[in-house]
Amino acid sequence: SWQVFNVEISTMHRYYITNLDVLVHNGCGGVGPVNKGTKGVDLSEAAASARGETLLGREITVDVNGVRTRVDLLTRTKNGVLKGIESKNGIFARLTENQEIAHPALNGGASATPAGANAIAAGLKLNRTYRIRVQVDYW
Repeated sequence: SWQVFNVEISTMHRYYITNLDVLVHNGCGGVGPVNKGTKGVDLSEAAASARGETLLGREITVDVNGVRTRVDLLTRTKNGVLKGIESKNGIFARLTENQEIAHPALNGGASATPAGANAIAAGLKLNRTYRIRVQVDYW
């Protein structure tokens, strides 16, 4: 049996827990919104593949001018451009406050400093900056 806790973290929408990096969702509605979000990410991944983009990783955290945010997918376009894809699935899905700040900055040419194990697994180096274009998919 497992002991379960209901924890709410006011500044994070999704976050990892335990040394196993279990992804949890901060919100109401139980597993339904998580499954809906996962479906959106899967749709974004399929669309990126259809465009010929190479998937580098999922849930990539970056710091942009002191604002930490996470994109659902990181791809490399056929032209070699790094692209962050944020997937929003459903009529009520919206960007987070940090995404509202960081995405326009990235698309305006700001640099991103990667953070965390997922960024490393995607081939990014934590001690350097990258230019990442961001696309938001609404499903």
